[in-house]
Amino acid sequence: MRTTSIEPAAPRRPFLWILVAGGLVLGLAWLLLVPPFESSDESAFYKEVPSYARGGPITIPPLYPAVLKPVIKLAGGSDRPFQAEYNPSFRFVSNRVGHVNMYMHGRAAGMLRADVNRMYLLRFVTLLMWLASLVLIFEIARLFFGRGDLALVTAGLCLAIPQFSFISSKIHAEATATLLAS
Repeated sequence: MRTTSIEPAAPRRPFLWILVAGGLVLGLAWLLLVPPFESSDESAFYKEVPSYARGGPITIPPLYPAVLKPVIKLAGGSDRPFQAEYNPSFRFVSNRVGHVNMYMHGRAAGMLRADVNRMYLLRFVTLLMWLASLVLIFEIARLFFGRGDLALVTAGLCLAIPQFSFISSKIHAEATATLLAS
């Protein structure tokens, strides 16, 4: 009688550490280098999350604000809605990308420091959701290929997609959709 033995899955620990370290470095770089609320739709998503945490209505899919609600409650903050001064030189259609910010920054910007701090906190929590997605992608590839090195290449390619790495550290509801899809 012949028995089949199940081979252990490919080693993952060293490859997983490389992936998580790379994801953190790239994500933190995007998180810190992009000025506050200058990412696509970030100010709109930021306005929704504290409003939902205070019991207000939301206009975006509710899963992302529901995940971030405890974080906002722990961070605290005023009931004043987010306000920022638009840059008078900014034009939605005619600007060359990267040449003019949407909002004024600095002391005269009108943004509360508490809003900026909460934004960075929410960006970091969103980055953690994306890292969880990246780990799941790695694990699926490792199970599929049976090799940790190919799993690292697969997850690394996902991380190298600019839209994935850029949005991974911004306040955006795609983080929950990506996590669920992973």
